[in-house]
Amino acid sequence: MKIFFIILSTLFFAKGCSNQINIEEVEIQYVAETRGYYYSIKIEDKNFYVINARNDKPKEVHLSKNEWNILSKLFNEIDLTTFEKLIGETNERDFDKRPFGNLFITKNDKKIQTKGFDHTIPPREIKPFIDLILQYSKK
Repeated sequence: MKIFFIILSTLFFAKGCSNQINIEEVEIQYVAETRGYYYSIKIEDKNFYVINARNDKPKEVHLSKNEWNILSKLFNEIDLTTFEKLIGETNERDFDKRPFGNLFITKNDKKIQTKGFDHTIPPREIKPFIDLILQYSKK
């Protein structure tokens, strides 16, 4: 009986401590902007949209099942417990050399975001994910 309780407790705590969220349960938005530049990528409900200017309409980018799987895998590698503390490694945005980049994740009306970074030079913890969505946005 003790062994059963230990196994059950381990499974319960392992499931309860997981910070992974299914990519289909969230809205993800990447924004890069300056006074004269705006670029946005929005991912929600298995849809991938790109906006190239502030007043443009979203352009849908079609992703294959394999591309979605890779995107989902990289998303699940993001540690959401430290997500809001992520800071970019460079500060070129402070001198108008690069647009200001930011990644937002929203689930059930709760929105978390990075502290900001230079567009195309994200914190290393989210770099694979950002690089992939930027690559997909050019399709």
